[in-house]
Amino acid sequence: MFTIENMDKQQTNSPLEGSFRRERARDTQRISDQCRTLLAKISTEAQSQSRPARLRRLTAAYLNSKAARLWAAQRALDYEASDRSILRLAALVNPFFPVRSGINWWEKRKTSGNGTRYLCDLPPLLKANHYLIKDVLEAQFRPCNHIYDITGKGRDKAALAVKEAIEAGYEWCFIGDVRDCYQHVAATTLATQLPLPRLVVENSLDTNNLVLRRRSHATDTGSLYASLGGGWNGPQGLLQGSPASSIILATLFASMADKIAPHDCLLLVISDNLFIAAKSAAQLDVTISLICDFLREHPAGPFNLKNDSRKVPRGNSFEFLGYGFGFAEEGILIEPSHTGWERILGRIEAALQSDIDRGDRRTTAIEEEIRNSFSGYNAWVDREQWREDIIENARQTVTHFGYPENPTYMPDGC
Repeated sequence: MFTIENMDKQQTNSPLEGSFRRERARDTQRISDQCRTLLAKISTEAQSQSRPARLRRLTAAYLNSKAARLWAAQRALDYEASDRSILRLAALVNPFFPVRSGINWWEKRKTSGNGTRYLCDLPPLLKANHYLIKDVLEAQFRPCNHIYDITGKGRDKAALAVKEAIEAGYEWCFIGDVRDCYQHVAATTLATQLPLPRLVVENSLDTNNLVLRRRSHATDTGSLYASLGGGWNGPQGLLQGSPASSIILATLFASMADKIAPHDCLLLVISDNLFIAAKSAAQLDVTISLICDFLREHPAGPFNLKNDSRKVPRGNSFEFLGYGFGFAEEGILIEPSHTGWERILGRIEAALQSDIDRGDRRTTAIEEEIRNSFSGYNAWVDREQWREDIIENARQTVTHFGYPENPTYMPDGC
């Protein structure tokens, strides 16, 4: 099995099944526990803010640690990767050195229909470096109430925070989205904005020093670009697809709440999306103005809000983070957004047809689909009631159309 002691040894491929999987899981747990112990020391030192030199030493020690590089290599590779592949990659991982492997990138139409985003597929070596960066940035991140795209919070808790704020009287709301946020991060400023060694930033994060390859529609090959000069039209700033991008944005926007203090309002930031709620229209206007100033003046920017950022008329339903928020006598109702509902219902319809076609009167496909689809909406207020109603309706439908009542769905040969 892969261990820290075996990083310099060659191993043969082994099938990942049975006892081998259990051994792999135990090895992974042991290595990750070692890394978390090192990260806990970084976190403690970062929160004390008393010895910055010691914090820098602990950070460098983690980035150079064999255990950390081994753990990063495993996360950067597919689950089915062999021990030998993991060890070989771990031996090469070094965020202080340049990465010569090309980064495949492609354009994807934004769900809003306005413009495109640049998505990147990082090579394993660079991805492993980014996992190391993610680890130390998360360990050093100081908790702040308005940042939600971090471990322990997330989209569902952000949705519940919106509900609680409106029910507490913060009924004047604004929904904002930073325009092309990843693209507008000035990569050359990251060395001064992030608590990382300069060489790590320059060699693993600065897109000016990385090799970028545009992927064609038909294959994974394409032309090589050097991201230099004003004519570059590919990814720059932060790479979408990097495991470190979210914590980097959280670090850059951590001081946003200080800009609006002491105004009485709710500020919520998740990645490049933000939500503001206030108790009056005037207070909301002041807060929006201060946030716009913060974005324009940011040393890693400048950033601007998208044109479709908007105020929500008091008492009107709205959508945010894939959720729909509605008003009722008992308070704010949360359910999937219109697009989310369309996606869920389309999958449920396909699963229902699969159960009908099978002809055994069982709803196994639709119950599995509901588990998968509903699991992404933990803040959904009436989720369990909807689940029970849909499954009950599905059972009635499958019983009605299934074999033997409806000969159309009889199995071949019957």
